[in-house]
Amino acid sequence: MAIPFLPEPVRIKTRNDPRLAGFHPLYRFFDDAGHAADFCRGAVFVTTLEKCRKTEDAARADTDEATHRYSGGTAIGSEGDPYFEEIAQRSGIDTRGARNWTISDNRNSQRIHDAYLLCLTTRCDQEAMAKFGKHCVEIRTPKDLFFRMVLAVSSQISTTVHAAGLVDYRERTYAGMDPEPGQLGFVKPMRYSGESEVRFLVLPEQGVHSLQPKVFEFGDMSGDCVQVR
Repeated sequence: MAIPFLPEPVRIKTRNDPRLAGFHPLYRFFDDAGHAADFCRGAVFVTTLEKCRKTEDAARADTDEATHRYSGGTAIGSEGDPYFEEIAQRSGIDTRGARNWTISDNRNSQRIHDAYLLCLTTRCDQEAMAKFGKHCVEIRTPKDLFFRMVLAVSSQISTTVHAAGLVDYRERTYAGMDPEPGQLGFVKPMRYSGESEVRFLVLPEQGVHSLQPKVFEFGDMSGDCVQVR
């Protein structure tokens, strides 16, 4: 869906979680008061999925960030068999022309190679968010912040999908005909559920590699953000 007020030639494909409509404001915590002030004036540090996978902070590390893993078990069938074709599709197998095939112990994984990532939370709870820092910024217009991020990143690299949503907390592995975990990039294990995370993702165009966490200029946000701690 194109965002109508964005200048050409920026083309935006957005995936917005409708549940976000009920969460205003959102919050972000910082270790340093100066970084919180920088955020409010629009100098926003944006990390990457790959950086999150490799962080040395044990409390925040998530080596399987934005990765779903599937195990297909065993399925026997032919082209046109719905169960067989579903297992094959999940396993990444083309069943065109299949006749009495056996699929056994196939495994497949889906992974977002890398993307720019901004993490927020629905909780203004200094004790619960202590691992992120004691300085809290309230974001009164999260939708505007998302648009600012899309514009800032897209002005520097070619991008494809831009997504904003609540994180679901459940396992990212599934098997057989189990329901899929959820939207890739928006699922984390239950041990992180206390974070009540909302995230913005901006995915680069295929072929854009070596994303580096960096400060992007979002423009003055002093009217939309305020330090509350």
